[in-house]
Amino acid sequence: MTAEKNKKVAIIYPYIPHYRVPVFNILSKSVTNEYTIISGTETDIKIKLADDNLRNIKPEDGGLRWIKIKNTWMLKYFLWQRGLLQTISRCNFDTLIFLGNMYFLSTWVAVVLGKLKGRKIIMWTHGYIKEEKNAKGFI
Repeated sequence: MTAEKNKKVAIIYPYIPHYRVPVFNILSKSVTNEYTIISGTETDIKIKLADDNLRNIKPEDGGLRWIKIKNTWMLKYFLWQRGLLQTISRCNFDTLIFLGNMYFLSTWVAVVLGKLKGRKIIMWTHGYIKEEKNAKGFI
C-alpha cells in the first residue's frame, strides 16, 4: 500500500481574527498536509486581529504559514482581495478552502479559476440562519 502524498491546502480568509491564531498555528505546523492561510489584514468590523508579524515567525515558534494579500472593501459589504488570484495561480495548491460569503467577490472568481485548474474547492460556511426570499436566497 502506498501512502497518499501530503496535500497543499490554502485557507482563504478576509482577515485572521486573534481568536483563530491557535487553530491556524496548529494547521501551519501540520506534517500531514501543508496548510497556508491567505488573508488580508484590513477588516470591515471592529475585532482584534492577529499580529501581522506572525507571518515572519516559524509555525514551530508560534507563527503562521500566512500569505498576506490586500483587502479592498466596497460599499461596506463587498470585498475584493487583491493578490488572491495571482497567489492561487502561482502556488500549486491541491485544495482551496473559502469562506462561503456571497459578498466576497474575488472568491467567486477564484472558485472558477480553481475549478478550471482542477483544484478541490471547499466552502466553509455556517449554513442557513433563516430562509431568504429575495435574490440572496436564490444565490
